[in-house]
Amino acid sequence: ITLEDNGIVKNDTISVSVTDAPISAKSVYRALAIGIGDYIYYGEEGDLIAPPYDVNKMKEIFNDCQFGLNNTGFSKISELKNTQATKSNILQRIKTTFSDATNDDVSYFYFSGHGASLNQTSYLCPADFNGNISTGISVDELESALSAIPGTKVVLIDSCHSGGFIGKDISSDETNINLISEEDFLSNFNESIINSFSDKIITKDLLTSSEYQVLTSSHWYQSSYELYPPNVEPFGVFTQALYEGCGLKNNFPADTNADNKISLNEAYNYIAQWVAAMRVNQNVQIFPLNSSFTIFEY
Repeated sequence: ITLEDNGIVKNDTISVSVTDAPISAKSVYRALAIGIGDYIYYGEEGDLIAPPYDVNKMKEIFNDCQFGLNNTGFSKISELKNTQATKSNILQRIKTTFSDATNDDVSYFYFSGHGASLNQTSYLCPADFNGNISTGISVDELESALSAIPGTKVVLIDSCHSGGFIGKDISSDETNINLISEEDFLSNFNESIINSFSDKIITKDLLTSSEYQVLTSSHWYQSSYELYPPNVEPFGVFTQALYEGCGLKNNFPADTNADNKISLNEAYNYIAQWVAAMRVNQNVQIFPLNSSFTIFEY
């Protein structure tokens, strides 16, 4: 190598060693699916029928998935149903299911069951929920458990008031940023400002950091419905829409660009339209908006 500058010439020799490019880290996929229909607190009239069936549908989707050039499947698919899914068991199973996760991995958390809104905070209702705040799993508690897992978290919640987990219209009190959705709080800003500053505005206790890809079945103030038509297994409306749109058995029609991958946004668009066609009063929610992150692949 020769460098000449103002009449001064400098020669030097550099040795360059070329090796094969390192193989990129392979993501490991793990899933925890929870379905609770049997609640002591709500009594028989308040029990749900669909959640255990919903878990079976989600496990079918997980088992069929094959990601990337190596057709990587899920290394672990764990479940909790009905009375197994107490608060302590859910939080403990989150730890054990995803204990080996690294920053390259993708972890799926699915919940179907009752949800509650108490003091303007959304809760998942475990099997041992008794109406007291302390027996539910709050936004803070779920975020704390999931944020301890390295890598990306895909969160799918089919419960009443589930939009509160991503701050969707949780309050009309615009003095409290904890209770305002990103979409509402920043509605008067242009898109570039939103992209630049949204991570700084979102509070930690919501599932709204860059670690999360989230779909919820309803706004924070809405119920989420289950149906049990004759001669058909009962189903949560949100979960059935997800299953029909993203399941291999149904040829995954949510894959609108036919690349054998279903992004979070593709899943959202299909599910939202499917649920709307059912004419139930629930509106599917997404975080982040317009996400191209692949949540299912075949």
